[in-house]
Amino acid sequence: MAKEIAYKLYDLIPSQQTMYLMVKYSIHKQVIQIPSAIIVNEKLDFDLLKKALNIEFERNDALRLRFTKTDGKIKQYFLPSYKNDNIPVLNFKTKQEQDDYLGKDAQKPVSFLKGETFRIIFYRTFDSRTGIYFNSSHMITDALGQAVFYADLLAVYKALENGSEMPKPLYSFEEHIHREFEYLTNEKLHSKDRDFYINYWKENGEPFYAGIHGPNLLEKARKKDPNIRVPKVFDPIHDKTAIIRRFVSAEDTEKIYEYCKKELVIPENVFLYGLRAHASKINYRTPDVLNMLICSRRAVYKDKMMGGCVAQPLQIRVITQETDTFREAVGKVASCRNQLIRHMNFPYLEARLLQQKEFGYATSQGPSCLMFSWMPIGFAIKEHNFDVEFQAYSNGRFSMPLYIFAVPDAKTGGTDFYYMYRVHTISADQINLLHDNAMKAIKMGIENPDITVGELLDNMDDLK
Repeated sequence: MAKEIAYKLYDLIPSQQTMYLMVKYSIHKQVIQIPSAIIVNEKLDFDLLKKALNIEFERNDALRLRFTKTDGKIKQYFLPSYKNDNIPVLNFKTKQEQDDYLGKDAQKPVSFLKGETFRIIFYRTFDSRTGIYFNSSHMITDALGQAVFYADLLAVYKALENGSEMPKPLYSFEEHIHREFEYLTNEKLHSKDRDFYINYWKENGEPFYAGIHGPNLLEKARKKDPNIRVPKVFDPIHDKTAIIRRFVSAEDTEKIYEYCKKELVIPENVFLYGLRAHASKINYRTPDVLNMLICSRRAVYKDKMMGGCVAQPLQIRVITQETDTFREAVGKVASCRNQLIRHMNFPYLEARLLQQKEFGYATSQGPSCLMFSWMPIGFAIKEHNFDVEFQAYSNGRFSMPLYIFAVPDAKTGGTDFYYMYRVHTISADQINLLHDNAMKAIKMGIENPDITVGELLDNMDDLK
């Protein structure tokens, strides 16, 4: 450990602090790892791929990030160099064998405080393609950071294969850490964002928890306190998860994209509206729904070309009236998102403390019914002329009831939706109803933007 202390130590930046908070209070420590894989529709040379990976370790400083405890605080440091010639190479004979093996590894904790910040496996798929499995701690990367890793690794491989120049260097996550601390010490900027959040929570009063499982948790809590609006949802014991994958066809995806171009909104806003519309439907048709939206905070080109964890949740609270049109409702989602994006550097944990102070919430309370992330990973990799498929796995545990991430499929033109849900709280039937209702509302809305929210809710199915 003496050698580690010789390195320059940094405090965690706010995004990492958010991730660490989830694992700190979890009995099962795999709640903040990201297990995923890409399958390249080519038979890549594994020896060359290993060489490319060691070059990637030098190019991508987030992969050299390590953690230690000093005086009871988590600190981080960068290894000046790192090399690994012992990457496992596996050959799978069947899809079931492949899914079982990688799915099992996905649920094995990545022990970032014991020197393990990621696990990488290369494999030949059951149908003779090339797989790259990357199970990383959220402390060193977010989902788009994983996309940077996949894309840059393949670009380096291609350069080695062709004997051509290396791709442009990645930008440094270590430099980004310095920029984060500059913001935190800039009291003018920091106080401006703080004032915004103080007003954000005061503006419409206490939010309402509209669970994807329906109002059962709320109704149970109201037996003790009839006026409660937000029940306790954090459960560090019963945090076992499963994952359901649903596909939106290329035809439907293209229609959504066309609507977005015409109305000058992004797909993220449309999908988020569909999800919150279902939450409204099954919770007394409440007009008030709050969702977490994962913001990548990669606003400039430099940030998009680096590894590291810079993502954090934004609490998108939208109040729609049943007389609002679909166009107006999506516009409210977009407006709220855009407003919060302007303050995205304000630490989530500080915003959460302001919320707790305003409404007297306990640590285990939170008004968000789900967390959503739009992850265009496939497109980032396709830029390097590789035909790839993306696969997400469940890490087996999660602190919140539901995390949804949507991944555009560059190969088919459709969109994969992954629903990672806490099985103690939510059922598979409830997840499928959520997806079906959300897509029903979106399809009806993009075909007739003047349809009202009330009419959309009338045409959606209720919980059985």
